[in-house]
Amino acid sequence: MRSSMADKALGCDVSHWQGEINFEKMHDVGASFVFLKASQATWTDRRFIENYRAAKQAGLLVGMYHYLDWSVPSGQQARYFAGLIADYPPDIEPVIDYEERRNAPNRLAAISALNAFIQTVEDLIGRLCVIYTSPGYWREYGDTSDRWKKYPLWVAHYGVTRPTVPVPWTDWLFWQYTDKGDGALYGVESKQIDLNWFNGTVEQLQQRYQSNSIVSPPPIMNPVRLRVVVPVLNIRQGPSTSSARIGDLRHGTQVIVESIKVENARRVWIKHSVGWSALVYDGSVFMQEIL
Repeated sequence: MRSSMADKALGCDVSHWQGEINFEKMHDVGASFVFLKASQATWTDRRFIENYRAAKQAGLLVGMYHYLDWSVPSGQQARYFAGLIADYPPDIEPVIDYEERRNAPNRLAAISALNAFIQTVEDLIGRLCVIYTSPGYWREYGDTSDRWKKYPLWVAHYGVTRPTVPVPWTDWLFWQYTDKGDGALYGVESKQIDLNWFNGTVEQLQQRYQSNSIVSPPPIMNPVRLRVVVPVLNIRQGPSTSSARIGDLRHGTQVIVESIKVENARRVWIKHSVGWSALVYDGSVFMQEIL
């Protein structure tokens, strides 16, 4: 399996079932990314927050997934997941895990719930979801409409040298090729671990998600100055709501932009002399340029 995928980027996916995880070891043995179970229904995986912080610290690109079950309306699940994304932004597109058979409704109801979930997430955070599924499950609970093609596919297909790609997709973005990886080798307590390929090289993986990295603006003769237009704006150590709050900016305060982080069109952070603050967050504007 590895020889045919020698040029592809390797990654893992984990949840609380993996127990304590040494993400540094995972990185050192060749993983470039990791998907973390974030939530299911309206509860958070009990190890998600510590896994998120540790995986980031280890230098892995981080994705997060929501396991769609049938106990709670899908729109409610989507809003819960979007709230976690706001606090713990992933590098990789958010993932909807579409595989639950227990108490599953009929195909039309299931596909309607999936559509409601991904539309709600997109409306709330401005990013498309990756759909995780297997060929067999999609054949039973999916459909062949071209509307799904815009959502990247993470396909689960074990024991083959090339995965079956369900219609309407023509290719995969991620492939979960085994659920029997060596747990100890990848730094987890569980005996086995899921392993995945990204459909590209490590360099292509990094390039695809580089918009989520901190970038500096080009040199300019006149620095960009911004004025705070809300009563109070938090200052944080890093460009994330999960980063420590270290102070506040008051209405009318002016700052000079030193660098920028763009998560997406609805979330933009700027670095100034004191720390990081949100320029735009979930579509709300907190600072305006002084012309």
